[in-house]
Amino acid sequence: MSDNAPAFTAVSEVMSSTTPTQCQDVIDYCSAHNIRFKFIAALAPWQGGVYERMIGIFKTSFKAAIQNQILDYDEFVTLMKECEAIVNSRPITYVYSDIDSGYPLRPIDFLRPLSIVGSPRLVEENDDDDEWKPDKTPKDFLHKQWNTTLTLLN
Repeated sequence: MSDNAPAFTAVSEVMSSTTPTQCQDVIDYCSAHNIRFKFIAALAPWQGGVYERMIGIFKTSFKAAIQNQILDYDEFVTLMKECEAIVNSRPITYVYSDIDSGYPLRPIDFLRPLSIVGSPRLVEENDDDDEWKPDKTPKDFLHKQWNTTLTLLN
């Protein structure tokens, strides 16, 4: 899914007008990975608002981190992953003022429930410690947060 940028539409037109013998490698790759061009409606930029906003958040954090530096490949990849973590850890539901009321739902919770973004902990947890022992599985936690959010919205 993409907007109607001239580069995207031009590639789509070229791909649809080529015969299989002209660029068989590209056609095979696209069909093997189920790649199809699908565009939002013309002159309707609000249809891509969600992903455009996420791209904007990523670009803002990326530009703020780079400033005027020149990065090597490893630094570039690391910075991209950190900016990705920032975008995916932003809350998409209400943030409670009381910590006991619940945690906000984040995009990363759909992929890795209860994940903590940042540096790894240096302290090893003890499974016998009652204060550390989790009371629910990540699936139960995500389900509870989703239902709490739906209840508040209704």
